[in-house]
Amino acid sequence: MKKKWPSSLLSLQCLDILLKKFFEKVEELNLLNSTEIFIYGDHLLWGDPWYYEKPRKMLMMMPFRKREVINKPISLFDVAPSILRMLGIDNYSPEFPFGFDFFSQNTTVFPTSNDRNYINNVAHSFVN
Repeated sequence: MKKKWPSSLLSLQCLDILLKKFFEKVEELNLLNSTEIFIYGDHLLWGDPWYYEKPRKMLMMMPFRKREVINKPISLFDVAPSILRMLGIDNYSPEFPFGFDFFSQNTTVFPTSNDRNYINNVAHSFVN
């Protein structure tokens, strides 16, 4: 039956198998009490881009933390500040220009078109 499944479903089956092996290894190495595990995704599996809800929502799983629902706009820009906070790193410089720790009350700041052009131009200046 699985041979008739779409490749997208087969990839999820593969992900399930790999995650199981990963968690078994974490447990085997006795890392459950000293490891943060953060799994996230920001889009739906199927559908054309017009189908995606705006703004897109992120699904996050932190399997060894207290269950909590964060109901505010968050984005990939929020991931790095959030991971730093989870690791206890609160003072760093320079701060990220976009995004906030998703455990905070602050809401995501998205780059404008001018911001994106600036970042793109800076990135390309290093290549040339």
